[in-house]
Amino acid sequence: MNDIQGILFDADGTLIDTYDIILASMRYAINDVLGRDLSDDALMAGVGTPLRDQMVGFAEGDEALAEHLLTTYREHNVAVHDAQVRAFPDTRAALERMRAGNAAGCATVAALWGMFSAEALAAENPTMMCASLSAMVERLSL
Repeated sequence: MNDIQGILFDADGTLIDTYDIILASMRYAINDVLGRDLSDDALMAGVGTPLRDQMVGFAEGDEALAEHLLTTYREHNVAVHDAQVRAFPDTRAALERMRAGNAAGCATVAALWGMFSAEALAAENPTMMCASLSAMVERLSL
């Protein structure tokens, strides 16, 4: 795959681990504000779809409540994000290697180290699936 000319990464859940931040913000906005006790799986089921759409679903179609949940989620997320965000293992090293390596390309790569299951990612028909950034770099021969 040495003819690749560019690689585009989704940062959230691919390069940086924001799962716990998203979950904490969901718990705060939905369970605390609405007084519900939804499971973590239920809170995270819509991740990957627009946040506003998720909030409309949690608010059962009530637009004003959805807007309140959205604002609450974002305020909480901003308050905790910088202190809790972390790069996935080997992110920095792999990105540095790509910068110094061959011309990189634009293929779709399913990041198996993120928050989505391998089955969910495979359903999107990526060019390749990799368990780590280092594995991706190796597969691309960079």
